[in-house]
Amino acid sequence: MDLPTPHQQQGVALAISLIFLILITIIGVTSIRTTTMNELMAANAQQKSMTFQVAESVIEGVWDTGYILKNTPAQLQNPPAQVLDKDINNVPFNTMFDVPANGTSAAIDINAEATLQYCGEDFKLLGYQQSADESTPAFVAHIYSIHGVGDVAAANASADHDQRGFLVRPETGRTGNCP
Repeated sequence: MDLPTPHQQQGVALAISLIFLILITIIGVTSIRTTTMNELMAANAQQKSMTFQVAESVIEGVWDTGYILKNTPAQLQNPPAQVLDKDINNVPFNTMFDVPANGTSAAIDINAEATLQYCGEDFKLLGYQQSADESTPAFVAHIYSIHGVGDVAAANASADHDQRGFLVRPETGRTGNCP
């Protein structure tokens, strides 16, 4: 059996090894970039969901008959929107949603705000009149708009939602100021 002498070897194994190494490196870099992009998309979806829930929770924290009536101006025509920073239990919105630090992760500062807007009176509600006499006040729908905002400043993620609803109250003749 004749063994090849060093000057007869062509270095094909080295070339093939380098090609495989380059291919494996390209596949590895591509998978790392794909994984990083998937992680960013998952974090974005989580932050979007978090801010959505905060905006909805702020609206829920404001939507209470007594709280709304207390924060509605009594004598104004076309009252301006009122920014509310506490829920019905007097808990500040900007602290109630924060995620505290727990030794393994940093705190997440979540900002929240609600705006209450009186939109005016609308249709008279049948069956809600105090008497058959038209001179007595009728009950009407007092329409309100609550705008809830939630954001995570560190992630530049935010959500804002509007909810309109009405309370059945005696007719006052006040006008609202909703867009």
